[in-house]
Amino acid sequence: MSISSEIIEKIKHAANIEEVVGTRVSLHRRGSNLWGLCPFHSEKTPSFSVSIQKGIFKCFGCGKGGDAIHFLMEIDRISYVEALEALAERYHIPISYTDKEGKLSTSRSAKEKWKQILNHVQIYYSKALESAPLAQDYLKKRNISPSLVRDFRLGYAQEFKDDLVRHARTKGYPSQDLLDTGLVLERDGQFHDRFHGGRLIFPLQDPLGQVLGFAARRIKENSSLAKYVNSPETKLYKKGYYLYGLHQAKTFMHQEQCVYLVEGYMDLLRLHQMGKKHCLACGGTAFSIAQARLVKRYAQKLILFFDGDEAGIKATLQAGDQLLRADMEVQVVLLPKDEDPDSFFQKHGAEKGFQEIAQRTYDFFTAKWKILEKQHQHSSSSNPLSQKTQIKELLNSLELITDPVYKELGIKVCAELSKLEPHFIERYLSENTLDIPNVNQKIPSIISKKEVKNRPELEFIAMMLCYGECSLRDSRHEKIKEYDLLVDLALEEFEGFPFSDDTYKSILEALREQRKAGKSSREDDFLPTLKPEEQKVAKKILAEYSNSYSLSKNWREKHSISIPTNEEIAVHQAEKWILRIKHSLLEQLLEEKEKELKHLDNIQTEKTSLQEKQQHNLMKEYIQLKGQHTELCERLGRVSAIPSR
Repeated sequence: MSISSEIIEKIKHAANIEEVVGTRVSLHRRGSNLWGLCPFHSEKTPSFSVSIQKGIFKCFGCGKGGDAIHFLMEIDRISYVEALEALAERYHIPISYTDKEGKLSTSRSAKEKWKQILNHVQIYYSKALESAPLAQDYLKKRNISPSLVRDFRLGYAQEFKDDLVRHARTKGYPSQDLLDTGLVLERDGQFHDRFHGGRLIFPLQDPLGQVLGFAARRIKENSSLAKYVNSPETKLYKKGYYLYGLHQAKTFMHQEQCVYLVEGYMDLLRLHQMGKKHCLACGGTAFSIAQARLVKRYAQKLILFFDGDEAGIKATLQAGDQLLRADMEVQVVLLPKDEDPDSFFQKHGAEKGFQEIAQRTYDFFTAKWKILEKQHQHSSSSNPLSQKTQIKELLNSLELITDPVYKELGIKVCAELSKLEPHFIERYLSENTLDIPNVNQKIPSIISKKEVKNRPELEFIAMMLCYGECSLRDSRHEKIKEYDLLVDLALEEFEGFPFSDDTYKSILEALREQRKAGKSSREDDFLPTLKPEEQKVAKKILAEYSNSYSLSKNWREKHSISIPTNEEIAVHQAEKWILRIKHSLLEQLLEEKEKELKHLDNIQTEKTSLQEKQQHNLMKEYIQLKGQHTELCERLGRVSAIPSR
């Protein structure tokens, strides 16, 4: 689905670069441009420039630059389409979406309608809070300030089970839309409110502030109702991909390059009130690798600040492992057994509380070791079996790290804690992290037979057709197990990525639509959906690159020698394989842009306005691709060899 080029141009024309950047950066005029401190890196002297005439920003310190759309993409860590949507909303430009055949997208239109309903309901709940004495008394008792109530758009759900249902009818909202957004429940043909019984409402907002759902806390402590009620999973709200408070915290997280993660909504409000605005809440659900990746867009370091009880400790260890899988720096605050962040600061206040917190904060491995020591305290300290179990549990977390520098630092910490030699830990990790027989087996190159034009694009399509249906559930990498099939991981990595070959591009889009419809990408199911010319290309790829080698039965049966197949290697090294192809494609695109820019640079005569615009647009594209290349090199553990212009 896409937004038409006419609407995109209308958005670009309406977006005032001074207004968009000025909401995030303090700008001062110097000459014909505006200048300020760059929001993307730390600096004391302004090197961040905004040209109103050209409609672009440029930092001469870190190199980031682009138009208003790219500014939002960078500062809010959102996609191109999300940035367009945010600007369209700001400048009151209606958007419609079309599929690849140019037809109006009903699914996207439905989502926009649901967002409008949820935003209206949030306003309704907020107004109800203003005239709810019980809720107001509760907020005063918990020391939640009016400014915090406004910032987080808190609300109140009435006692009655049909309050929202009746209000929705007056607005003409269809019952099916209320069901689809999770606002109501249906029993025996009757609809009633999901949130009722006198509850404090917490709107669940996306990074742009759009309401996706709600969480509701019981106010009456002696009530038989459940303490918390949350929105169910919907087409808009995915629990494993969401963190509460991101909309309010994203700018502060970027500035601090650090974030506190708490469990409860009240814990988060308490930290905000204490001045720590770079904090998020997982809402009591198990922390996922997708959430870890989401946090990493904004900060490299995370401090786990969970409850001190047994459940909180268990959640701390689980979340810590997920963050290590994302190669994030993790610290842990270990609270007393009966405390949570909210009660801790209510008891100690801000100044004394943070002094105490500083003394209770440890790196993840030290914190886990302390937890394990406490759990094993009844065993004899000289019991080798107990010590072995404790050490193995510690090293199980260490082996989740893929970044070589971070892993080396972790080895040193774990060696000191366990009293083992670092080289022993290194050997243990090398023997336990690979569960395929041949540790030196390389990723297969399924198009190594000949040089071809658009090689990375062909290799990607060949990989999808030959290995897309490989299940990732047996992968040794926990961070990709959330994807059912290799094709799903690959399609997410290549979301919005430009292909220059029209046939490969068409096959890719058809494959994406096939998976969105929940259908198989197997040859028999997928190829009939392609156009005749595309089918011809796909069949040729399958004929040339499927089963590129086979093993003699002697290897496995007679000699009992186990050699991994291409399918096994594809599963175990899926992410690295996909990133390698993406890296090749990016370098190819950068090389093409570099040639075009050099051609324009070499024009001796005065450039026409069309040539200047072309050069300006090319430079923006080059900067964007260079940023993607640098990020990808970090993920692959490589140094970017593409120089900055």
